[in-house]
Amino acid sequence: MIAQSDLERHLTGCADCASWGNELSVIGRFARLAPLPSIDLSEQILRSAATVRARSSLGAVIVRAVLLAVAVGQLLLSLPSLLLASDSMNAPMHMAHESGGWNLALAIAFFTVVWRPQYAAVFLPMIGVLASVFTIFCVADLIAGAVTWQRLMTHVLMVSGLVLLGLIAYFRRARGDSAAMRLRHAARRLASAA
Repeated sequence: MIAQSDLERHLTGCADCASWGNELSVIGRFARLAPLPSIDLSEQILRSAATVRARSSLGAVIVRAVLLAVAVGQLLLSLPSLLLASDSMNAPMHMAHESGGWNLALAIAFFTVVWRPQYAAVFLPMIGVLASVFTIFCVADLIAGAVTWQRLMTHVLMVSGLVLLGLIAYFRRARGDSAAMRLRHAARRLASAA
């Protein structure tokens, strides 16, 4: 075996070997920059993704079913205000319509998440702010005697829906993280086998 220093000394004194060494250096550079042969793993990855998508935890299904019940309740709560222009506080017609509109919007948001759970995180900020503001003012109004417990109970659906949206978003994120991990492991196994 030739020592590195002996090789360098030879290359400085031999023009043919130096030229050949330069050619090898260029070839080596091209070999390092050349694209690797492509391995098409798309079919296996899509199959794995479909399997992961098909799995749904029982907890997530139960939470969506409860959210469906909350959505129906929220819809029923909106109807008297929208159709009869009255609510449990005998508010003026315009206020009753606004209240009914909010309740209908919440019902539609909840129905949307039951149908498309991936939207749970999208609705969380808006419904979270709405529920927080209502909670603060409802507690203040209750302390001041300006509202009854019965009226406050109409907001339980909204707060329940908010909690359920949070759970659905949590389940989806946890499932997505584990699904992504499983897909990465499957891709590594397939790549090492190829």
